Amino acid sequence: MKRNSLIACVLLLSVAFAASPASAERFAIGAYGGYQWPIAQDDADPGGMFGIKGKIKLAPAIDLEPNINWIKNGDTTTDGGATLKAPEVMSYQLNGILNFGGTFGLTAGLGWASLDVPTTGSENHFAWNFGLALEIPLQRVAIDISPRVLVIHHADGATRKHGYIQAGLNYWF
Repeated sequence: MKRNSLIACVLLLSVAFAASPASAERFAIGAYGGYQWPIAQDDADPGGMFGIKGKIKLAPAIDLEPNINWIKNGDTTTDGGATLKAPEVMSYQLNGILNFGGTFGLTAGLGWASLDVPTTGSENHFAWNFGLALEIPLQRVAIDISPRVLVIHHADGATRKHGYIQAGLNYWF
């Protein structure tokens, strides 16, 4: 798991640096944190999340955003009083952002998620997400706020869904 995270971080930074032309503010790196809540899951309670990302400006209205999310679900208590250890989720996504007016946009992406369920172990699954993107520029730094939904496909067509809101900073190069 740690090796995969390191490889993903190196690839994220490599893509950001390789895709940047000589002009200013063509790519950014950022970090964010937020709050997430599982949707229709009885084995997890809401909890925190954080991540890192890159942003590459492909056109004035289109950005490409590779990102890595770490989701920490809260443990839940059953009706009988037993505590269930919540699954941990790490997702790798490649999002496209369609910007309207420079600050507001729609985002959607594909990727995969490493789902570590205590009863079954760790497995990788196809995942996708969608949501809104708001980026408020302040010189080279921008405040980034984004509510999104993450859908992870697994066993027999079942899915795990997480709604989350993230807020962070991007530094544009």
